[in-house]
Amino acid sequence: MSAKVIKAFRKRIEENVKKLFKEGSVKWDPHALAELDNDDITTEEVKAAIDSIELIELYWTHGYYSPKCLLYISIPGKPHTHIVTILSDTHVYVKTGYIVSDAKKFKSDGKTRVKDFEK
Repeated sequence: MSAKVIKAFRKRIEENVKKLFKEGSVKWDPHALAELDNDDITTEEVKAAIDSIELIELYWTHGYYSPKCLLYISIPGKPHTHIVTILSDTHVYVKTGYIVSDAKKFKSDGKTRVKDFEK
């Protein structure tokens, strides 16, 4: 698959997530609310920063009919923040959210996953 196709696909997913957030078509998993609260992040901060999202990973999980998206989001005054969502045609479901704090999982940019062979 060409880099152009992948870049366009990534951009389309990011735009779809932004659109659903702006339409208010967001459902928050209780786990997401608890994890965000643990990191002192409000749903309002996530909503306000939604234009900054960047798709880091997209993957399918057995039992789900829609892809999971690991998204980087820039919240002012917060270090690197991720939200994990499941997309449907009508909603974005926020499954979890957290501040990246494990250097064994992500590089210092907060976006690049450390691969097993890099440890």
